[in-house]
Amino acid sequence: MLSKAGLSSRRGAISIIKTGQVSVNGKVIVEPGFKVKLGDVVLLNDKVVPFSVEKKYFIVNKPRGYLSSRKDDFGRSLVIELIPEKLRKGLFPVGRLDYFSEGLILLTNDGDWAQLFIRPKHQILKEYLVTIDRPLTFEALKQFEKGLEIKGEMYKAEKVEYINPHTLKVTLIEGKNREIRKVIHALGSKVNRLVRIKIGFLSLDGLEPGRWRKLTKSEIEMFWKYYGYHD
Repeated sequence: MLSKAGLSSRRGAISIIKTGQVSVNGKVIVEPGFKVKLGDVVLLNDKVVPFSVEKKYFIVNKPRGYLSSRKDDFGRSLVIELIPEKLRKGLFPVGRLDYFSEGLILLTNDGDWAQLFIRPKHQILKEYLVTIDRPLTFEALKQFEKGLEIKGEMYKAEKVEYINPHTLKVTLIEGKNREIRKVIHALGSKVNRLVRIKIGFLSLDGLEPGRWRKLTKSEIEMFWKYYGYHD
């Protein structure tokens, strides 16, 4: 319910509930799977949680130097701040791009819809243009496609191809934390620039850095159709 109300991602809601911040009809609930019925009074830290809110969905071209998070203790710029303040309430980023990376990121207050992109089983492809310091061999690129282990963690791309000697197009499904940067470094080069250009069928489509647009109803429904309704 917290994710549906736009107050948290689903993962964040689990943590909030387990720490005893939620009550239903005056009783503290610590089980994330607790079922709420119409008419129940749900409080989060003594504030009423609404049963439904308007769902919002945005695509943003994140510039370099923005964090993909809802807050930052050091006052750095947040990607959510690119959305007008009157539309911002309840939004959270779907997936992450690190501080130095750029490109397509989604913002929503719909926790269920966000899960389509977070779970690897849905096989939603993500494409990146990666500018590297020095060219890598084709054998190195194939190693990324086959999978390689770095400090006990396995990394594997769906596809890696050259655009030019210093630019790669990398396609991932899961996209672990700083995956492309770690692998490129392990293969003997360095990432100078990383831009996500596509998530599923969504692309930047001429959206300039720092700009955003609302997703259309058909775009939202298409993700449910192809990735969600069979769950």
